[in-house]
Amino acid sequence: MYQLTPFEPMGIELSIRANLVWEDDCLELNFVIDGEIALIDLPESNSSKERILGLWESTCFELFIKDANSSKYLEFNFSASGDWNCYTFEHYRSELKELPTMQSKYIKVATQHSKNTYQYKVEINTTELSQILQKVGQRKIGLNAVIKTGGKLSYWALNHPKNQPDFHDVQGMCISI
Repeated sequence: MYQLTPFEPMGIELSIRANLVWEDDCLELNFVIDGEIALIDLPESNSSKERILGLWESTCFELFIKDANSSKYLEFNFSASGDWNCYTFEHYRSELKELPTMQSKYIKVATQHSKNTYQYKVEINTTELSQILQKVGQRKIGLNAVIKTGGKLSYWALNHPKNQPDFHDVQGMCISI
């Protein structure tokens, strides 16, 4: 598993690890938070699993996928509630566009929760994703989390290449597959 680091210290004890496995048409993500879980603002799980804009304004997990030979990339957001979204970008921070081919039926979410550990697992069926993921070649991956505690947001990533949090920066997409 990869260790995520906060952009700034939070003042509470947390550790976040993440991993991904991409085999054939299934991409599996696993995020594990250890520490003072009760202090994290975790939305209640719901059965509707809706596509929602702005999940990054609360606790959520994020996945960025960029074709190493193109400026195009995808951003996935996953809430503890089960809500999600997927956006496509033509280049760095270009216009935010929802990826219409991605639908709830292609996403499965499972969570486990104890006093000191929260685990979030998501499986994505990638058969309906845009051409950006269908190309053969190297991809750059970013695994990130936004953690909300006491009304404040904390930004966790594999790497923070700038003097402010920016999950869209390709230098933060540290995994090559």
